Amino acid sequence: MPVRISDFGTKIALWAKNTKKNMTRYIQSTCNEFAEEIITTAPCDTGGYIGNWTPSINIAETSNDFVPGPSKYRRGGTIFVGAMTEVNRARAIAHVRKKLAVVIPQVHAHNVFYFTNGIRYARYVEYGGGNTRPYAVVRRAYHAVRRKIEQSATFGTGKGSQVKRGRRFE
Repeated sequence: MPVRISDFGTKIALWAKNTKKNMTRYIQSTCNEFAEEIITTAPCDTGGYIGNWTPSINIAETSNDFVPGPSKYRRGGTIFVGAMTEVNRARAIAHVRKKLAVVIPQVHAHNVFYFTNGIRYARYVEYGGGNTRPYAVVRRAYHAVRRKIEQSATFGTGKGSQVKRGRRFE
């Protein structure tokens, strides 16, 4: 049975639309995964470093809008150092996730996704300096996400198809 040109054109248009939608979802999930990797593996004391990560599109924004919590508190005559760390971490992560929930749905294939931190000591957390050892938060997150991408997408030999966990992308 011969294929009509109009049917072929319709199928190609549908394929292109679905491919664009799938690509957008994949880019959004990768950006979100990268940001999550940073904020969940970063060191935390007062939450200032984690809470001041700012997602943005096409323009790198560095807004320091998070107010860090205390790193210690006093009860009676005893000072508890580091006791607030997990509370501060949870509060900071929740703050960044709210910002991500607004920005990530706006990310598309033609955008540049920025995830910046304008806090003055962010450079020292990443690269070290003075008495601080480098934590390499961004570099570790990059390599972790890159490994996940490489594991989830391999290239098959047949017809140039891309294979994900044994299934063809369609």
